[in-house]
Formats: sequence, C-alpha cells, structure tokens
Amino acid sequence: MAEHRSITPDSPGTSIRVRMAPSPTGDAHIGTARTTLFNYLFARHYGGAFILRLDDTDRRREKPGAADALYRDLRRLGLDWDEGPDIGGPSGPYVQSVRTSIYGEYLDRLLASGPAYRCYCESARLAPLKADQVARGEPPRYDRRCLARAERERAGRERAGLDHAGTPYVVRLCLPAESGAYHDLVYGDRRYDLRHADDPILTRSDGSLLYDLASVVDDHLMAITHVLRGDGWLSTTPIHIALFHALGWEPPVFGHLPQIVGQDRRKLAKRDGSAALGGLLRAGYLPEALVNFLALLGWSPPDGDEVLTLSELVARFDLRRVQRSPALFDTTKLDWLNGVYTRRLAPADLATRCLPYLRTAGLLDGTSANPDVSHAENAAAGDVDAPDVPDVRLERAVALSQDRLRRLDEAPDLLGFFLRAPDLDRELLLERGPAAPEAAALLAAARAALTEAADFTAPTLETMLRELAATHGYSTSQLFWLVRVAVTGRRAAPPLFDVLAALGRENVLARLDRAAEAPGVAS
Repeated sequence: MAEHRSITPDSPGTSIRVRMAPSPTGDAHIGTARTTLFNYLFARHYGGAFILRLDDTDRRREKPGAADALYRDLRRLGLDWDEGPDIGGPSGPYVQSVRTSIYGEYLDRLLASGPAYRCYCESARLAPLKADQVARGEPPRYDRRCLARAERERAGRERAGLDHAGTPYVVRLCLPAESGAYHDLVYGDRRYDLRHADDPILTRSDGSLLYDLASVVDDHLMAITHVLRGDGWLSTTPIHIALFHALGWEPPVFGHLPQIVGQDRRKLAKRDGSAALGGLLRAGYLPEALVNFLALLGWSPPDGDEVLTLSELVARFDLRRVQRSPALFDTTKLDWLNGVYTRRLAPADLATRCLPYLRTAGLLDGTSANPDVSHAENAAAGDVDAPDVPDVRLERAVALSQDRLRRLDEAPDLLGFFLRAPDLDRELLLERGPAAPEAAALLAAARAALTEAADFTAPTLETMLRELAATHGYSTSQLFWLVRVAVTGRRAAPPLFDVLAALGRENVLARLDRAAEAPGVAS
C-alpha cells in the first residue's frame, strides 16, 4: 500500500506554502471565495506564503474580464497574495497559460518513462466499450488498448507512430494497480484503490493540457506544502498523488473543505447568481462582513464569538475546527452580520460607501468612474471618483438610518427622501390626521410655527409642534403624522424631529407648503 507523509503546520522546520487556483470562467463563486479565505488564514496564521495561481488551461471556457474581476474582488476582501511573476510583477498571480512549455517538459518525461501514453481511440470505439462494461455491472474505464502499443514502441518492437501518423490523440496516465492511503487535514485518514480506476486524460486531442498535470507540476515547482480545496476534489486526490509519484515527487498535505449548501440543503451551484462574490459585493454587502461570513462557512472559532475581523480570524484560525458536514449559506445570518458591521462604521464612512448606490438611483449628481459600468459596480470595484465626499446633510441622514440599513443597496430607499422631495400620497397623508381641508390648515400652521423657530434643532422643533397641537385641539399623533408624511412620504421613518433637523428649515418648509396646497388636501 502506498503511503505518503503528513507534515503538520507545527512540524519543526515547516514553512507553510499554500495556493489557490481558480478558473476565470465567470463571476467567482462563494465557494471559491471561502476556499481562498481559508488558504489565506492558514498561511497567515503560521507566517507562511499564500500564492494565487490562475487555472486558465481551458481557454474555451474563459470569460473576458473574469480574471481582473477576481483579482479586484479578492483585494477588496483584503486577501492579497504574496508572489507571482507572470503578470503584473511581484504582485501578480501565476498564470498557467503562459507556463505551457514547463508542463510540456514534464509531459514528455512521463511519456518517455512509461506512466503516460498516447491514446488514439475515438469516441466511436470508447462509447460502446463503456456501455458494455456498465451493462455487465463493471466500472466504466478505458481498456488500455493504446497502452500495449506504447509499451511495444518503447521496447523497440514497433516503430513509433507507425499506424497513426497525423491521427489526433489524447495522453493518458497509466494508474498503478495499487491501493493507498493519505491523511486529510479535515477528513482524517483516507484510503483509496486505483486497481479499477479509469486512466485519466492529461491532454486533449488538440494538445492542450487539462488541469491535473499543470496543477501537480506547479504545486511541486512552487514548493506547495498544503493543498486546501473543496471536498469535490476528494475523488481526484488519489490521481494527483499518483501523478506526484510518477514524477518522483512527494505529494503535499491535503485538506478538503465541506461543500456549501443553500436553504434547500442542495449544493450551492455555480450558476446560482446569488452566490457569486462579485454579485454580493455589488448588492452592498460590506467586504468586512463577507469575510466574517465566509469564515463561518464550515469553521467555528474556539470561543464561540462569531463577529471577527480579518486580523482576529488570522489569529484564531485552526483547521482542526473545520467541520466535515456541509456548510449552510444562510442569507439571514449574512444580513445580520452585515448590519453589525454597518452599525460599526462612522456615519461619514458609511455615507461615502452609499454614494455610488445613491447616484445609480439618480438621487445625486455626478458620473461613475467608468461610464460603461454602473455606479454600484464601480463601488464594488473600489473605482469610485475620489471627489465623492458626502455633505453634512447626507452624513446626518445616514446616522439616523444606520440601524435600519442592512445592505448598501438599500440606501436609496432609506435615504431617498432626505435627498429629494418624495411624491405626495394624499390617501396616506389623510389616513390618521384630520380630513381635508382641516389638514391643510394644520399643515399651514405647522409651517408658520417652524418658520419662527429660533433654532432648527430636534428639541426646539418637538416643543413647538407639541404646543401647536395643543393650541389647535389636535392630538400630537395626528399632527406628527401629517408632518411626517408631508416631509418623508412614508409611514415609518427615523425619529421625526431628528429628520426635520437633518433636512433643514428650507426643505421642511417647502415640503409642508406642497402638502398643504395639494389638490384634495387644500379643498
């Protein structure tokens, strides 16, 4: 039985090196973001290196702009990487598509030494072969017809390419007929049996490489000590171990993270747009809250404290606390965490973060940093124009609404009436106050009283309106309702007198005038 080492982070002389190797095939999935975070936390906790490596070996599936979006979003989360000379200098990631000559060298070595062989069999032969195996209750796998030919060629009993000149082929790895074992940092001791496994394909018929060989070669050349990835790779790990051994290398230590499931307990699919990292950032989730939420997807802190900054997560992260059971993507918890972080922000900071969403809704003047991208997307990209500084009125409005704001994309609805006079709803205005035209008269009286206010502060305005209600024989609830709806256009809003003070005298008086003079109210 094949065995391989199991270095632990605490082993003497161990220098931790981990990597993340996403594919640029679209918006990064939340699972990709979680795995990236766990690699980052693991490396930083032990003072190791975190490497980003772009798996773009399948150029047919690559989506333009996906790589740049991934880099941008990871940096917004604070998950910067340590090295990668292929693009962008020392701060750029490794890119596999520019390293193909390196992989070709090791592919040639495998072909020359025997573990790899060229397979010329077409689908017309393979499909009925595997169908027949399934019908007999056998595991479907290649019958190694071309392996025998390759062995004859290597032994000199047959001329290379004699019958297949110009014929497309794939390269397969001849898996050893053995069982083995390795220690998984999450799943513990794992055993596997390759005796009935299908020989994996290393290159496509067009000569391009599949992920497996490129990944193994890079992991060795980059001295990766630990591979932390999703548990969807569990079935592939024995093949990667076999590849390491075929090349004469020691495999790294593996750790497989639990899958993420939705509310229906099904695996969160990549096509689920609500689980895309970029989409969550554009929706107005704070990067700080997303990092905290991602860390709790399959891991729990030792002290039970669930609100943790990135630096606190680095200090407390321990792979032994990663669970094997699926992690629930709970949007209710994400909203709660986002609210916690939103309330922690200074109003000026929160107002600045809200600006792009308010502009997108047409509530503020200004243009986005990129005219071809929405303001919200520019906000998520961190590309908002530098002069975007909120004024004092907006800061006051944010301070009043901060406890009710769950996501930044809710800012237009919550703050809109501070920035633009709302449409007047006559039925709502008259719902609890006096009927027309008494309502118009009472609004006019409120307007006259507030005009004379010595200062436009909440305590002064409250005193004046309470006295006004008593003078005119109305309850404070009736008067306050009229003023609230006239000024905000809604049933519920932050404390009325704080809202009036934040809006300022000129805006409040104009809105009271408009309501008092509205058709159906004035007569």
